Amino acid sequence: MSDHCWSNSILELWGFNEEAINQLETDEDVVKKIRETKNSPIYQLEFQPRQWLGDLTYDDNGNVIGAKAAKMLYVIKASSTDDMNNKIVVSIADDGA
Repeated sequence: MSDHCWSNSILELWGFNEEAINQLETDEDVVKKIRETKNSPIYQLEFQPRQWLGDLTYDDNGNVIGAKAAKMLYVIKASSTDDMNNKIVVSIADDGA
């Protein structure tokens, strides 16, 4: 990430790499990555699934096996003087799940 933007989401696990994300084929591919990841590959901070995923489901061993929601945070530093750059816009996506 540059000094003009910052992003924090489950997509960090794939380095925000669109090609890698598009190659995920099953829910198990995602769950496996969640289980294997100890630190964010982008920020090197400890990865804690409950910070980014909601309504988690666990197996008998305490491993994450599913989630019903994801939180994604994006921060962008505006470089123009456009009036829209002085407003905070919050967008919440709901897939109906």
